[in-house]
Amino acid sequence: AILLSFILYALVQSGSAGCPCTVENGKLTCQENTITNFPEDLHASGCSIDYASVWGLVIENQPITLLKANSFVDFPNLMQIAMSFNKIERVEKFAFEGMTGVRTLFLKDNNLTLIEEGALDSLVNLQHLDLRNNPLLDSYTTNAWHFCENAAEYELDVDSPTFFKDFKKSPDTTSYCGTKSDSPLEECSRKDDGIIDCTSVGDLSSAPCYFQRENFTSIFINFPKDSQPAIVENYYEGESNAFFQEFNSQAGSMNHAQYMKELTLYETKYDLTRMNSLTSERTELVTIKADTVYLSSPVTVNHKVRIQARVVSLDHPITMNISKQAFVQTQDLETYAFKEEYYYIGKVLMRERSYGLVSILQRVDAVPELSTTDVCYPKVSKVEDTNKDVTEWYDITMINLHYVCGMTVMKTKMNSGLVDDIGKYILGFVYDRDTVGSQGTFIAAQKFNRLLELNKLNSVHNVPTYSIETVKSLANLMYDKMNNYKANELAQENALSRATGRAVDMQRDFETINLQQEMYFSLELTQLEAMWAAQNNTWYFDFEHRNAIEDQISSSMDAIQNQMFEMQEQELTLALDEAIKSQAHIDALIGKYEAQIQRLNDLVKSSVDVQTQLMQRLKDNTNNMDHEFEKFKQAIEDWKHAQEVKAVFAIFKAVLSFGIGLATGNPEDLDISDVIGDIQEIFELLMELVEIIESCQDIQDMINDLDIDNLADINLSMSTNFKDSLQTMVKLKLKGSDFDELERTATVKIDAMNQATNFEISGADDAMMACLSVSDVGHQMISEASDFADVLLQLSEESDNLAVAQEDREKTQQQIENINRELEELRQMREQFMKDREKAKEEYEKQIEDMKNNYEEITEEMRAEYKEKITKSFENFKSTFGALSQSYNGQMSRLISSIHQKFYGLKEHSMNQRAMILSLYIDYCDADFYNSFKKCEDQNLPYMSDSIDTLLGKLIEIQWESVVSNENIPGTPIEFSGTFEVDSLNTEILYGGKKNFIVETLKNTSEVDINLKDLDTENRFDDFWRIRLESLSLILLDSDGFPLQSQGTSFGQEIQIRIRYPTVFNDIDNKKNSNSFLAQNFACNSDYITRGSDIEWKSSCQVDEEFSQKNYKPAADGVFSFKIENPETIAITDLNKVSVMFAGTRIRNQVKNEMIIEN
Repeated sequence: AILLSFILYALVQSGSAGCPCTVENGKLTCQENTITNFPEDLHASGCSIDYASVWGLVIENQPITLLKANSFVDFPNLMQIAMSFNKIERVEKFAFEGMTGVRTLFLKDNNLTLIEEGALDSLVNLQHLDLRNNPLLDSYTTNAWHFCENAAEYELDVDSPTFFKDFKKSPDTTSYCGTKSDSPLEECSRKDDGIIDCTSVGDLSSAPCYFQRENFTSIFINFPKDSQPAIVENYYEGESNAFFQEFNSQAGSMNHAQYMKELTLYETKYDLTRMNSLTSERTELVTIKADTVYLSSPVTVNHKVRIQARVVSLDHPITMNISKQAFVQTQDLETYAFKEEYYYIGKVLMRERSYGLVSILQRVDAVPELSTTDVCYPKVSKVEDTNKDVTEWYDITMINLHYVCGMTVMKTKMNSGLVDDIGKYILGFVYDRDTVGSQGTFIAAQKFNRLLELNKLNSVHNVPTYSIETVKSLANLMYDKMNNYKANELAQENALSRATGRAVDMQRDFETINLQQEMYFSLELTQLEAMWAAQNNTWYFDFEHRNAIEDQISSSMDAIQNQMFEMQEQELTLALDEAIKSQAHIDALIGKYEAQIQRLNDLVKSSVDVQTQLMQRLKDNTNNMDHEFEKFKQAIEDWKHAQEVKAVFAIFKAVLSFGIGLATGNPEDLDISDVIGDIQEIFELLMELVEIIESCQDIQDMINDLDIDNLADINLSMSTNFKDSLQTMVKLKLKGSDFDELERTATVKIDAMNQATNFEISGADDAMMACLSVSDVGHQMISEASDFADVLLQLSEESDNLAVAQEDREKTQQQIENINRELEELRQMREQFMKDREKAKEEYEKQIEDMKNNYEEITEEMRAEYKEKITKSFENFKSTFGALSQSYNGQMSRLISSIHQKFYGLKEHSMNQRAMILSLYIDYCDADFYNSFKKCEDQNLPYMSDSIDTLLGKLIEIQWESVVSNENIPGTPIEFSGTFEVDSLNTEILYGGKKNFIVETLKNTSEVDINLKDLDTENRFDDFWRIRLESLSLILLDSDGFPLQSQGTSFGQEIQIRIRYPTVFNDIDNKKNSNSFLAQNFACNSDYITRGSDIEWKSSCQVDEEFSQKNYKPAADGVFSFKIENPETIAITDLNKVSVMFAGTRIRNQVKNEMIIEN
């Protein structure tokens, strides 16, 4: 028998015959290359293993490739897993499920590429981890806070892949805590009132395990302060103006805040120390949405705090007072787990962290370095690669408030860097329409493009593109309608404020009901305890308190009912009436605004046409230059070693590459780079030109993708590349001077080459002329593309204002109806509350009454039976009332929130009105500066955040006629006229530092670009300021100065000259400062017939009236384009001279010499 037992034991321990695995002293090992599927192969025929006896697995040198879920569940007492030197590639998430006793895990020298997220988290006792020599395994992500605690305690990160943390509620917390001692942290102190104070503890580590077993009422812990708090900037009026200070108020009062369970605060710059004055014991959550949130002094909170801001700066910790229930019982993440994640979203990086009661979402520049005490890195993800719902991150009210703030700070001119930061953040954050989710929110963010432009290019001014009558009519209409709207809004505010007051009174009445009911339960319990303790059958128990309490509860319920009725009949009816009136005022503004947007639509379409023409012209000129360049290359073959020749060759090559690149969208960088060493002095210039090519091509791609017929939806159809292109082109507005510099450099280099080669190289002038043609068109393309971007930005901003106005119209009435709906639900809930409470109360009191009726004959058995039934019905009454009370309170809170949401709706309407009004101020400022060089900041114009009264008051004060009047100009414009004659044979004259190829270019291509200031070789224009050209013409002459003859004198036989005005030009003010102006493309014809030497004009290129759509009077310092529209009818080969005639007005500087060109 003993021998038989030994044999059986040996079989169990060592396995049956044919089994490749054996168990010796509790350790299971297997022969090499015998286990392919683990653990299935352990159950193969012939193996009989006592799994409960196994504490260690040593399964190595096996062809195992996968550790699948529940691989080890058959081993309940496992402490060591050694599975090194196998071929394991992947470990599934639940592979180690239930292995709470495992202390050692060896997986080195495998082929691991992935340990699925959370796979190691159930190993709560893990003390040794070896993952070495798995070169393709670079990281592991844990979902459990306790994995990181173990990793830190036992240095599991040494020689391991990087540990990332993505904390979720762990199912293994109880198991983990079972492995820890009962010792609390020494730094935590216990107070007499059941409070544990751990505010001096930096890291709780495993202390929560101890606290779960402790008896306490609440615990104090700190949300940590920032190791390097961010700089808190000065927002000036962007924080101090009443608009921002009172944004969250109701008619200037914040009393409602303490009655809201969940409170949202919209701020520009917010000090967290202000929060406690707005909260009460009712507060459960405060959400703060701001641009900057900071903490000037320590603060303690006992409710949840959610912060979303661009900048968060914590100079002090936030002390959190957390109840034991909240500390140990969580539905989501453990309260004591510090969760931290980073998300790339749009073009920004957001940091999200939560701990205890506080969660913070903020923008950061980069993921910070891990501290020496941490072993788990925060998880870094792209939002689009996750399932995370971020739609709640996007809030249209927050975005609009930041826009008002940015416009306000910009006007102060005290912190342009802050304006830039706010604008770039919003555009980067609200970048992808699909991520944002809300169409309105996405549209609202696009106006920040315009904000950045206005903030950055304050040296560039727009030439007005409207008639004075049009804009004046819009201003007057806006003043009238918005005044009426303001009155409606004020009436709504007052009605809603009274409604809030009623809701607060209802809340107080209900709190009275709660107190009375608690008193009822307390007094009832006293009587019940006396009944259970009674020793005789004499009924002496007093329930007289019921009548008084019931009377009080009924009275409070009646008061609530009356408040509901009054709110609905008075405040909400009035608010709804006023909302309907507001819709009519909004409708009137929408109609006018649509006309403004149509004007911008027309400008966009016109710009697209011009750019299409310029692109074709560029391609033609580039082809011509390519031809001339090839001839020049042949001519310089014998001179290829002369440095001067190499320099000219390099410039021509660069310009040709530029032209090809601009025409095709592909800058030939390599072709430029092989000659760049010969023209190092303009290296940076050429690099800028390469950037210009790419930016212009972006605009061309954008034009190709643009739905010209549906520009009203520009913000919705705006792709991310589209927005990037717009922002890039804003920066190119003043790049036209690059071309002038390039042309001047080429002129100098050609002169040097001719001197060095004794003028023996032919073709240089032809190549130079072709070079200038390409360069001139490039100059125009940049101007036109920049102008196109500028109009699109305006269109985007105005379309946003219109879209928001249309949305406001719908929301105006809907929000009142929402309040009515919440009130009706509260009414129904009140009736259900009373019904269910009465039912539970009657059931309980009926049991008491029944016991009273039978009390004289009551036996101990009956007493016990009554006690059981009455206690059950009493507890049911309490729980029923508690649940009803909670539901009713929740509905009451929703009612107050819906009223407050309507207040925010009014604020949103107000912000859109401000944007609409401010666009008129910008129009006025542009017009006045164009007319008189007066800056808006010198005229006491309002901030966007000023009161509507102030904005409207200053709007009606604007004297629109003044922008076309000479009275406000510090000088008297005097009429003048002049003529420049350009002779192709006079090669000695340099125009603007460039060789004279004007006539040759016009002869060869029928087009030429001329900056009139360049023709002023004696700088006579410099004697004047505010030069405005009213008319312009070009006459074609032969070598004797005799006019080229028209085909005839009949209609259609005239010489047709098309003149296009510059879209960017410079003008001098009375202080001799140069100012750049942006204008929309404008062209006109100057056609004539000839009768011998006599010229008879058939049409004139003349601007009689400014501020009439696109009409404007430019200064001389701009590129004018001249095109012969019918060259085939003219003896163009005889062209040797041109005469440019012009007339306009100017104001004399304080100089002695008269301007010779004046007639």
